[in-house]
Amino acid sequence: MSLNELVSRPITVPQTTILGPATDGASAAIDISDLTGAYVLLVYGASATGTNQVQVSNDGTNWFQIGADMTASGNRSLAADYKLVRVKCTVNMATAASTATVAGRRAWRTG
Repeated sequence: MSLNELVSRPITVPQTTILGPATDGASAAIDISDLTGAYVLLVYGASATGTNQVQVSNDGTNWFQIGADMTASGNRSLAADYKLVRVKCTVNMATAASTATVAGRRAWRTG
């Protein structure tokens, strides 16, 4: 692996359930504390509908939305470094599965 290689990690996007978003509607938190310049790429499946939010946290308790709600494929730059990221489904996903990936470069550490 080169020193400047892009590192990516999959995020499991909550999908269709009969009663609405799965559990609390949030994916498991992904630790990105070793990454800098990270972004989340969300890809909606063909004809998929639903609304998702990209959220970040530094303590796993307080979560903050990055950018507007997403209703179609796109990406969200995290614009700053955070410890955790997740995707939260706020309107039930239907019709087709969606995927998400967080990617960034390894943060340089000294000492």
